[in-house]
Amino acid sequence: MTQIEQLEAKMNAEFDTYRNWLLAQPPEEILNHAYEYSTKQDIVMNVADAGLSPTHIETLLRLPSPLNDIFEDIRNMDDKSYSAFLGETMHNLAEGIMASQRDEPIYTGTLKEARERGEVDEFKDSAEADENCRVAIENAIARNYDGSRLNTGAAIREVREQFGTERMVRVTASLIANRPHDGRISPENRAWAEKNATTKKVFTDRTHSGLLDIFATRLRESGRKREKGAER
Repeated sequence: MTQIEQLEAKMNAEFDTYRNWLLAQPPEEILNHAYEYSTKQDIVMNVADAGLSPTHIETLLRLPSPLNDIFEDIRNMDDKSYSAFLGETMHNLAEGIMASQRDEPIYTGTLKEARERGEVDEFKDSAEADENCRVAIENAIARNYDGSRLNTGAAIREVREQFGTERMVRVTASLIANRPHDGRISPENRAWAEKNATTKKVFTDRTHSGLLDIFATRLRESGRKREKGAER
């Protein structure tokens, strides 16, 4: 199942739950929800044709209730115009979420240190972002690998768009650091990983070590180019 099919399935399940709840309400309450029902139905029917990018789809998939979140964004539009901007609404919602993800502070301490400082919520928020970034790395590598070649540039851009460079580097380094005896990881990437890995443990069993090594190599090269550009 593709990610857009997963998003459609998630929205359909959410719509079915809403519809079943609505059918159990008194007639007057059902009438009060007529606009919400028809709008949510339109959203579900049009999500596949909204022109969403892979990163937008992936971002919306992480939402507990993507259908309701999209509906809330278009609630105040008049019923003649919202359908024309449905794709744009989904796009803008995903963009806003990705901006928040990129701005999420990276917590460098341990859980024990967070407890001592009264910063457990900050620790948990950063750990959740690390985990979501791990999944994004796995998905980006899988999406951009054609069986013989990995389009590392595209994969890196997709993850950077969602989580920013710093978290992507730290999570990628952690994935490598947590494979200490894997000979498919180059010594250069292993040394880089030991320097940049986050203190929180992040693992993957979905991504082949060889592909992860290629991804890390290109990420290191990209970092060097960005540093040189900043020096000019």
